[in-house]
Amino acid sequence: MKTIFIIFLFFNQIFSAQGKFAGEFSTLIGEKFITEKDLPELKTFKYQQGKVLGEILTNAPYFSALEVFKKGNTAVVLLEKNIDRDKNEKAIIEVLKLSKILKNQDIRISGCTRKNPYPNEEIVAVTLANSKPIKVLKAFVLKDIRFEKVNITSIKCSNEMTD
Repeated sequence: MKTIFIIFLFFNQIFSAQGKFAGEFSTLIGEKFITEKDLPELKTFKYQQGKVLGEILTNAPYFSALEVFKKGNTAVVLLEKNIDRDKNEKAIIEVLKLSKILKNQDIRISGCTRKNPYPNEEIVAVTLANSKPIKVLKAFVLKDIRFEKVNITSIKCSNEMTD
């Protein structure tokens, strides 16, 4: 009986980690959609930026993407996977809610790296706008299909235009 309980706790911990930073947007995990208009939770949010993960031009039928939506001082980052290329239907795999984003702060889904030995990670960072060097205020790394908060001292962001 004790073994079964320990196994239950282990699996519960694994599956409860998904959506850990989603807040009230955790209900979006698993939702299928074609455009963001199909998601009532985001109807008042404005699309801000997106990034395709992997190679979209290969013959692979599926690809993933990160998309950022913002309303006021709240941003929502979606990790999506294309599930039907013919219909352009996607499913939400993970959600990251960022609160208290001030007007002088930016959300970055590209241009940031973590010090070695972590090359090619997908990092979502909240940075101070127009700072040189770019000052990171919060950072999350995508581990498999979950966002994990990371120490900001290990993150370096560059401006692709000037760095």
